[in-house]
Amino acid sequence: EVVIAPRGTFFGLLAQILLLPIIALGVALALDLSPALAVGLIVIAACPGGTTSNLFVYLGRGDVALSIVLTVLASLITIVTLPAFTGWAL
Repeated sequence: EVVIAPRGTFFGLLAQILLLPIIALGVALALDLSPALAVGLIVIAACPGGTTSNLFVYLGRGDVALSIVLTVLASLITIVTLPAFTGWAL
């Protein structure tokens, strides 16, 4: 289903990989955080969700297969994006 209709996967990855660090930057700027806290917040936002998110999707009766695919893809993409976001935040 993820291969046949990749729209949900694409938007989920876009939100997790790009939107979360941008929101973290906005929060850091809005709260006038110190540089160390701002970098830490952006790094945490750029990290993949992990397996706990899959549990919450299951408990909430969501699309577990999509959640697992997003976790795997985000973990693989983060190998490249996490150093980039960290360097950008620094």
